[in-house]
Amino acid sequence: MSRIFFLVNALAFAVYGCSSVEGSRPSRDVSDSMLADEAASVIEQVLMEQPPKFRPESVAFTSEYVAYGKGVVSKSSGIGVPIGNSGISVSSGSSKSKYLADRIYFNSPFTVSIVPKGKWFVILMYNGEGYRTAKIYTTNKVKAERFDDALHSLQKNYVMQHPK
Repeated sequence: MSRIFFLVNALAFAVYGCSSVEGSRPSRDVSDSMLADEAASVIEQVLMEQPPKFRPESVAFTSEYVAYGKGVVSKSSGIGVPIGNSGISVSSGSSKSKYLADRIYFNSPFTVSIVPKGKWFVILMYNGEGYRTAKIYTTNKVKAERFDDALHSLQKNYVMQHPK
């Protein structure tokens, strides 16, 4: 009985998994690559059009990576001590700030999968070892595919400019 239950669940999982994931698309040929400015524009637009909960504070491009930030997080601590009844106090404090950002490096291998989820298309990025490194939301399948094309275009441009 437990074998049948296991087989039915395994089959259901396989069917559900195959039906819900569109998977990676073949990337563009190098000759069809987008210009860097166009690719950057596509990537920035998709990142900034995400729902507010997932939208980055900023997007920055270099020749080696694209970074999209979640803002600055600060930790503060302090202490204050009054001096008698004079209304004067002595205090000391410290603050540490850190800018939180994700980066997609063009010299690292990655794959992109586009998964439909309700009214959204979720762009899932995986590194060369198969670990998910990014999850990006868009309501438009064409924009999701152009995002994939733009990232691979910037990666191809990087590889062509930095041969091993």
